[in-house]
Amino acid sequence: MPADARRLLLRNRMKRKLARLWRPPRGATPTPAPIVCYHSVSPVPSVFGVQPEVFESQIAYLTTQFDVIPLKQLVEQLTAGTIRPGCAAVTFDDGYVDNYEVALPILRRYRCPATVFVVTAFVQGKIALVSDPKLGALTWNQLRDMQQVSWTVGAHSHTHRILGGLPAGQLRTEIAHPKAVLEDELGEPVTLFAYPNGQRPDFDDWTANVVRECGYLAACSTLWGTRNRASDLYALRRVVVHCDDDLDAFGLKVHGGYDYLSLLHRLKPRWRRRRVQGAGY
Repeated sequence: MPADARRLLLRNRMKRKLARLWRPPRGATPTPAPIVCYHSVSPVPSVFGVQPEVFESQIAYLTTQFDVIPLKQLVEQLTAGTIRPGCAAVTFDDGYVDNYEVALPILRRYRCPATVFVVTAFVQGKIALVSDPKLGALTWNQLRDMQQVSWTVGAHSHTHRILGGLPAGQLRTEIAHPKAVLEDELGEPVTLFAYPNGQRPDFDDWTANVVRECGYLAACSTLWGTRNRASDLYALRRVVVHCDDDLDAFGLKVHGGYDYLSLLHRLKPRWRRRRVQGAGY
């Protein structure tokens, strides 16, 4: 196993131990409504993938414990200040073909809607996100099929470049171009975005302003948390699922056991000095 993968699994074990001790503070906090983040669901082992049988057990649990709704509906409730207790949403980042071949049939069995955030250059065959050819990209026809069965398609940039620090022109291309491409190919408005990597300082308030100006109604980060406010619409917190998450760990995550990580994320630098200060920003 590569050293990076070993370090990731070790960190995950340490986080899990702390999660079992964490007790969320009481008081006037936002209603829990976890947005779960997956990448790959495949028998092909990877540090960002989940085995199909594990994924099914997690979805079975989630749909029993929560009312899983489309992310765009959760965003509407946040915007209106009418978020209902017990809601959750499921998302996928990047646009791997196994989202269609493996995850889709499982989600249909449990009548579970989902959102996939697509890297458009990946789907167009212009770039590869990982070295394993088995982890290829979705096709346009597969994305159209997914739209027909309660999936929402959002943008995850054009080439998966980290957005923090990009010059203004390149930043706008990474955000606006995938929206135009997806809308042209799929024939539906694209109103949701997810930041590549999604931590601080991978995006900042300037990045979020560009996302808003390009016509998106909300954007997902990978900042941790099960609770979001209307003020978080362009930095929505999510619960990221890892390859070594058993059902116990998954339950801890969606019920807020890992929300202590949000405190650590607030300590990360919010700003990254930009190499080029674009006109108008």
